[in-house]
Amino acid sequence: MRTKIILLSFFLFFVSCQQSKTESNIQRKFSIEDFANYNFKLLTTDYEFDLKSRNFKIAFYKFSHKVKLSNQEENQIVQLFFKNNIDKLGKDILVQDSNEPMIIPSFGDSFYIYKNNNQKTFIRIIDGEYKELEKLTNSEKNILKFRNGLFKILENNSDFKICLDTLKSVRIHDKRLFL
Repeated sequence: MRTKIILLSFFLFFVSCQQSKTESNIQRKFSIEDFANYNFKLLTTDYEFDLKSRNFKIAFYKFSHKVKLSNQEENQIVQLFFKNNIDKLGKDILVQDSNEPMIIPSFGDSFYIYKNNNQKTFIRIIDGEYKELEKLTNSEKNILKFRNGLFKILENNSDFKICLDTLKSVRIHDKRLFL
C-alpha cells in the first residue's frame, strides 16, 4: 500500500511538471485590441516618444512632430510588446550591464509603461555592451529584445527618420551640461 502511494505521488509530480512545461511553451495570442489599454513613452537623453499620441519631442529644442506608423509597424510593435512579456512587468526595473561600472549621470533609455492611463512600470536601461546576456534575468533579456526591436522598427519609419535627422541638425543648440 505504501509503495502504491509513493508511486502515485511520483506520477502526479511528473505529470504536473510536464503540464507546466507545456503551458509555458504555448504561444501567447495578442492583437491591437489587446494593446488598446496600454501605452508607453520612450525617453532617451535627447528625445521623448509617446506611442499613443505618436508625438516625438526633442528635450533641449522646441521641436515636436507626429510620427505616422503603418498598420504593419503598429502590429510589429504590439507583437514585440506581448512576445517579450512587457505587459507582465509590474515594478520598476533597472537593466544594467554587470561588467561595466555605473556612471552618474547615467545615459540610456527609459520606458514608462501605462495600463488604462495609470503608470504600471518604469524601465531604465543603462547604456552598455551587454556581452554576457546569461547574467541577466529573463525579464531583463526580454526588455533588451523589446528595446532593440522597437528601435529597428522606428528607425525604418520615414517620419521617425525625419525626427532623428532634425535631432542631428539641432544638436549644436544643445546647451545642456551633464555633471
